[in-house]
Amino acid sequence: RRHGQGQARRREMLRRRPGRQERLQGRRRHHLRRERQGRLSGPVLQGSGQGLLHLDQDAQGPRLPDPRRLSRTRTMNHGPTAGLSLKPEHYADALARRADGLWFEVHPENYMSLGGPRLAWLEAVRREHPLSLHGVGMSLAADEPPDAGHLAALRRLVDRFEPFVVSEHLAWSTRRGAYHPDLLPFPRSRAALDRVADNVSRMQDALGRPVLIENPAL
Repeated sequence: RRHGQGQARRREMLRRRPGRQERLQGRRRHHLRRERQGRLSGPVLQGSGQGLLHLDQDAQGPRLPDPRRLSRTRTMNHGPTAGLSLKPEHYADALARRADGLWFEVHPENYMSLGGPRLAWLEAVRREHPLSLHGVGMSLAADEPPDAGHLAALRRLVDRFEPFVVSEHLAWSTRRGAYHPDLLPFPRSRAALDRVADNVSRMQDALGRPVLIENPAL
């Protein structure tokens, strides 16, 4: 609810509890959340500037600080050298590091969404460091072409984050619409080689750039 004192106005939100009310000072986006061992126990409500609440579907998981408070744009003086795998629990540390040549690798499958905290964090890290996208779900060794929807989602990430490297496992994990949560080996045959070469070409054409291929799965 809103109330006025002269020309000053403040927004307040009341949370009803048994026998009493708690008053939360309003912000433009105030998160109503209960934390349990660093994770959220249920849905997160966000307050908008119009006094409305909506469910933040992407706020479940580790609680993270606002990347806008930590990031500051700078220029890389050297090319990429040693890189690290980037996990959500390391976002703040990644932004705090200022080593020239440091880069971070992520699995693009974890960022194939249209918005949310993960993408905001990745954008903040990208302003500070080069990124590498290392895919695990293209299923290049399958006996069928790569999924068109997966290719389109990866292309959106490539265009958005401009990674200096895009790479992919040489294995298969999907077939006829079924997904197997593993990187499975494939026959070492001329037919398999031709199929892999064709799928790699399809991937590179869709992305408009070369792709590095990891050693075949065993």
